[in-house]
Amino acid sequence: MPDARSQTTAVFSAFALAFPLVSIFAPVGTVLLLLLAAVLAGLSCWRSGQRLAWPDRKLVAALAVLLVWSAVTAFWAFNPAGSLLLSIRLAALFAGGFLLHACAGTLNDVQRDTVGRWLTVGLLIGLVILAEEIAFDYRLMAVLKGPEAVSIS
Repeated sequence: MPDARSQTTAVFSAFALAFPLVSIFAPVGTVLLLLLAAVLAGLSCWRSGQRLAWPDRKLVAALAVLLVWSAVTAFWAFNPAGSLLLSIRLAALFAGGFLLHACAGTLNDVQRDTVGRWLTVGLLIGLVILAEEIAFDYRLMAVLKGPEAVSIS
């Protein structure tokens, strides 16, 4: 069975490869992908017993103030329930980002290089797909999402 640190590297590598592709085909899914990667990376870091490198307290405090402010302003918004739900979603997104940041701090230079290579591959594949879509009038998007989803007027 592979050790937990290599599992953390695998989680980050899969996230780095998938993120550019998901952002092209299902942009809404990027938040879910980030949260899934955060949970998986958190579990693998927990299994490895590594000390996590949490973000600076001032940054956490600033984002906490932003979240509290967004929750407070939800009460006089046009759609209070929707605005409050958005504040909760932002809190989950920040928590996932903080967990990913903390787990990334446990990776050594070789592991970071591995993740960087997978990110490069994901970005290159994404650029090739975008170039193909532009060159051939968004045919792949039309197949996946329907012709009305890609009509540019």
